[in-house]
Amino acid sequence: MALSAKHLPLAGYSILLVENNPVIARSVADCLHDAGAYVLVAHETNDALRMADHPKLSAAVLDLELGDDDSTAVCRRLEERTIPFFFYSGYDDAYVSDRWPKATVVPKPAGEQVLISTLLQLMHR
Repeated sequence: MALSAKHLPLAGYSILLVENNPVIARSVADCLHDAGAYVLVAHETNDALRMADHPKLSAAVLDLELGDDDSTAVCRRLEERTIPFFFYSGYDDAYVSDRWPKATVVPKPAGEQVLISTLLQLMHR
């Protein structure tokens, strides 16, 4: 179910999406864009690190594994900048919490309302 044009809960926010699967990346990016966000999409670590320095970045949605790499360096960069993020991952919570115990994990697949509400909760803490 798409959001109506009148209801744009992410309007004015810039969201970094780091996802190596192009189908999932497109689906999540469309969801965030439809909710009003400006979305920066990275499929690999180097691009994600560059985009993590965007001056108006509000939050990030990260996949834990990025092909042969992972999002550890991106997480560190975001933490340095105090940019909230959550993992959108197919891995279980225990696997993620071993690496990032304070991070929120949203299991794949999740509906658009779950993604949007998680972002809003993180940005308004």
